[in-house]
Amino acid sequence: MEKINRNRFYIAEQYIQASKNLIQGMLDKNNPQFIISDEDITDDDFEKYLKYSSQKIILPALFCLYQGIELILKGFVNMVQNNKGSHDAEKLCKEFSKYYVDETELQDLFNKFIFTPVTFIEEYKAENNIKKTKDLYNSLRYPDSNAEDSMPINHMQLKYPNDDIFLSQVKELMRDVEKMIRLSVILFHKSEEVNQ
Repeated sequence: MEKINRNRFYIAEQYIQASKNLIQGMLDKNNPQFIISDEDITDDDFEKYLKYSSQKIILPALFCLYQGIELILKGFVNMVQNNKGSHDAEKLCKEFSKYYVDETELQDLFNKFIFTPVTFIEEYKAENNIKKTKDLYNSLRYPDSNAEDSMPINHMQLKYPNDDIFLSQVKELMRDVEKMIRLSVILFHKSEEVNQ
């Protein structure tokens, strides 16, 4: 086994915590999308009341989540083999499953995030013809696709979703994130013990 690089896990935790904070704010505020008032609405009002709406935070929240997951996968894979160059979450997920055969619950969670995400993410991928996780990840970072036609990414369904369906799926996503973190911490500590 390789020496454990704790920093990768600590940084992963920070990305995921940032994602959780943003998403929890959105859930706590019930994803506000507009303001209704009898008085003039100022820019400060918009900032204050829509601060935790999906239109303001969903892209960075999902970006941070997927960056954190990639770092966790890379951390575990690097414990078994030195694979510092890979940023391919799909490859890392498959390697994790190969090296950690007994960790079926964690494998299922990683597979769900990487290969079969919640419906609102799947629909976004379909709308934008996104096939691979790296393309999903890049679509959250940049306004244009990496495809030769460089079509702009349509972020509208992420930013302005059908809240009845969206919020229940976001809650499911958060439950899965919590479970993934808990199981990852357990596996990290087991791996540390084996490495000592």
